[in-house]
Amino acid sequence: MSIFGKKKRNVRRNVIQHRPPPIPIREPLQIIPNKEKEVVEFIVGSNSTEEEARVKAEEEARVKAEEEARVKAEEEARVKAEEEARVKAEEEARVKAEEEARVKAEEEARVKAEEEARVKAEEEAR
Repeated sequence: MSIFGKKKRNVRRNVIQHRPPPIPIREPLQIIPNKEKEVVEFIVGSNSTEEEARVKAEEEARVKAEEEARVKAEEEARVKAEEEARVKAEEEARVKAEEEARVKAEEEARVKAEEEARVKAEEEAR
């Protein structure tokens, strides 16, 4: 008995904790103690439309500039390739013409030498 007249009972109480409702996840939760957490600021209010428009315009300008640079680079590469092909074709044509002229000159020299040899042989035969 206690001094208040009732026997003190040893009561064991179990506290039942209800499961918390699920958290709507927009980004993965990072539950890492003693780590720096990333702070994400959301633009709210009347400035949001101006900021969104500015960001969208910057993105469009960047994409347009990249596309123009890509097209310009492709055009320059095409022109350079065409120029190289033209120069190569001209060089091949020049080499081929020189070779044909050399072969023709050799053939004419051979025919002329044969003709001179034939004429000389006929004169000696007389």
